[in-house]
Amino acid sequence: MLVFVQNSAITNNISDIQPAEMLKIRYASDEDVKKKLTEKSSSDSEILIYPEFSYRWLTRQLKPLYLVKAAGGIILNEKHELLMIYRRGFWDLPKGKTDENEKPSESAVRECKEETGIKNLTLIRQADITFHLYPYSDGFALKKTWWFLFKGSSVDTLIPQTEEEITDIRWIPLHDVSQYARKSYFMILYLLTKHVNALS
Repeated sequence: MLVFVQNSAITNNISDIQPAEMLKIRYASDEDVKKKLTEKSSSDSEILIYPEFSYRWLTRQLKPLYLVKAAGGIILNEKHELLMIYRRGFWDLPKGKTDENEKPSESAVRECKEETGIKNLTLIRQADITFHLYPYSDGFALKKTWWFLFKGSSVDTLIPQTEEEITDIRWIPLHDVSQYARKSYFMILYLLTKHVNALS
């Protein structure tokens, strides 16, 4: 299990980390992991390896723990450009919570269209599932996000969904994606390094 917490990630299996060379990795103690899960903020960027780490372990440590379901898209156009959004000071990928009785792929299409204004989306395949932990209500939320790879069209007019605090949307050439990824969240950096670089 690989869970993103602020600028870091925690896993029980080093093979979950692809590519492993993207960040410093260290084996962590029980106390290290508990501290990482609950600290208010951290500038450290690292991957902690803790063999006992699992969903069951998390539910014992963090109470209450709410499971939130979401879906998003990695969208490439015919020019081999990636669609990214700018929200709250970070470059991001379009995503959002799934509605009740909505399939993850349906949610990903809806959220991508709502957040970017893009009209033409063709589903290629499911790319990944990520877990992101953050403070929520009276406890913590574990957000499970299904990511899908889409083909989009560069001719579509892009309209940022301002009510979601999106202020910019850009098609970014794949050779420039790493520059934007450095101004993003670690989870997004991980996804782009793993999937987009493999496509370029």
